[in-house]
Amino acid sequence: MIGIDEIAVRKGHSYRIVVSDLVRKRPIWFGGTDRSEASMAAFYAWLGRKKSGKIKLAMMDMWKRVLQRQLERRCKYAVKLRER
Repeated sequence: MIGIDEIAVRKGHSYRIVVSDLVRKRPIWFGGTDRSEASMAAFYAWLGRKKSGKIKLAMMDMWKRVLQRQLERRCKYAVKLRER
């Protein structure tokens, strides 16, 4: 189970992506250059194809449609929950 969210690193809409392990209750990845699909792809590249395929549940904000596409491509069997 993972949670995907963004964090502002400074004023002026400068964001990074934070991915957390919801079972262990700790962040596992902080990165990207913004909150784009390419930045989310960097997480899956870091995690690897085998581990990405083992993700069963992912929670994210509603706005992240672009991030959801990466999740659907890389974690085909994961349940996606969106926060409103």
